[in-house]
Amino acid sequence: MPQQTLRWLLTHHAVAVSTIAAYILIKLLSRLVMRLVLGVDRSSMAEYSSRVWDPVCLAHNLLSVVVGMYSLMTWEVSGSAATCTSLSDVSALVILLQAAHCISDFCVFLPQMIGDPVFVCHHAVLLFVSLVLPHCPGCYYVVVAFAIAELGSASIAVDAEWRKRGGASRGLKRVVVFGASRLINLVLLYMIWSVTPSVHEFTVHDHTDGALLFKANIPICFLTSVGGSFMMLSVNGLTWWRMLIAYQKFKQKRLGEAKKD
Repeated sequence: MPQQTLRWLLTHHAVAVSTIAAYILIKLLSRLVMRLVLGVDRSSMAEYSSRVWDPVCLAHNLLSVVVGMYSLMTWEVSGSAATCTSLSDVSALVILLQAAHCISDFCVFLPQMIGDPVFVCHHAVLLFVSLVLPHCPGCYYVVVAFAIAELGSASIAVDAEWRKRGGASRGLKRVVVFGASRLINLVLLYMIWSVTPSVHEFTVHDHTDGALLFKANIPICFLTSVGGSFMMLSVNGLTWWRMLIAYQKFKQKRLGEAKKD
């Protein structure tokens, strides 16, 4: 029932619900402030939404890095193969931020996401992965991976904001930092894979006599950590390739201008 579900969410996942609500509210307020500053009408909503999206994403990236470092320094879960138990646990807070980021972007910046299907795919996979991984072994490595991934994403946002303010940038630093962060996450993915069981049996029993009706091996954690991470790395690889192409084009343009001079 909806009332029971809401009561359960507020009782056991108040931290998650409040974080998601805060993300949505902050992004809505950011759009409103940008609209007032620019003085645009509703026909230009996509324009000012895109102008506020990048700074908001940068703030999320930096917050995720800080929260990830805090979780690692105050880590209390015993064993590298242990789970974080819940998305609302302090140890999994950086994972919660990813879920809140995805949900709030779908709610507030949907027009910008539809404009680039890569973002839709990225957010959909990231949301699913974020909801499952806190309950899976190797949560410590997951928190490290998320913090490093956010550091790499922050390099893109910082470079974009630097360019908007007239700063000179060839894009090489963000290519290197973003690419290196994903290579490190490949190592972390192996560590997660090494502690994740490939067997997870789901069974259905008769409620009257307890007889087994159905049994299937659906290794949800293995599929999520390996399959989900592979999809995320593929999407990130496409992003990195775009960045590399843009850097090479800019480099060739500068070389052409230098030859003319």
